[in-house]
Amino acid sequence: HSAAGRTMTRSESMSQILRGQEFKNVEIWHGGVELDIFYPRGKGAVELLSQKKYPKKQIERPIMMYVGRVSKEKNLEAFLSLDNLTGTKVIVGGDSYKQVLEKKYPDAIFLGPYPADKLPEIYSDADVFVMPSKTDTFGRVMVEALACGVPVAAFPVTGSKDIVNTSSVGALNENLKIAIEEALLNSDLDSCVKRAQDFSHLTVAQQFLKNLIETKT
Repeated sequence: HSAAGRTMTRSESMSQILRGQEFKNVEIWHGGVELDIFYPRGKGAVELLSQKKYPKKQIERPIMMYVGRVSKEKNLEAFLSLDNLTGTKVIVGGDSYKQVLEKKYPDAIFLGPYPADKLPEIYSDADVFVMPSKTDTFGRVMVEALACGVPVAAFPVTGSKDIVNTSSVGALNENLKIAIEEALLNSDLDSCVKRAQDFSHLTVAQQFLKNLIETKT
């Protein structure tokens, strides 16, 4: 890396970590989201999609949702194990670990994986997006959720703290239950959508070009 004119990272907090390790010329290049695909849709997708697998299960509000890979490092049990939460926990995504979690947490809804063109409808039906991972360097799914008007609840770690910058778009707390409750209480759809615009493909493309131009001069 020392020979590079630029080392680009996905977030400011990751940049700070690298600078602390004496990396030079570190700049940010966020991941982008297609805002012409991810935008607020109507409600009802979760109940519709869950009817086949869970015909007798009632979907109660608020819907607390995670979308992404279902694997151990995503720390999903920190979310699924939370008790005394009103509403329904919904997991969208698949992996072999999904079967383990389904048996352990029968009260949750496991929808499995869905193609990208179906995700905006699913995101939009959530009342809060829950990001339990502590290892993601960015977390594009959080921005996709915001673009669909859904606030984020997460731990105050790299990635999450670079995206959730005000209480109107979500909440960060070492206690994930408190983060969920605060995100539901304080956030609003318009602020979430506006925040996602900071990560549009146009914005991140300009960010990338700016880094290249500065390296060349």
